[in-house]
Amino acid sequence: LTELNVFPHLEYKAGIEKIEIKDGDIYISDLKEISKKYPLLGLSNQSIIRCTKEGIYLIGDQPNLVVNQNISTVDSMSETIEGVKVKKLVL
Repeated sequence: LTELNVFPHLEYKAGIEKIEIKDGDIYISDLKEISKKYPLLGLSNQSIIRCTKEGIYLIGDQPNLVVNQNISTVDSMSETIEGVKVKKLVL
């Protein structure tokens, strides 16, 4: 449904060089290097995504998109699915 690779637990803040996780550290430079080949959608611990044929929907914090070594916040539009307020991601 999507060509994006989802990177869970990404609590990115501008200016940090690494993210501490249970099994070690993830370096932002490594994520940027991977993003040359594969776009990454970084989800915080407070986010859930739902992929459908109509699009990618988000509940929670705005994710980060890492593409070609650039990190940006994903734009979204407010919508409702089955009575739940969601944000449709605009990639």
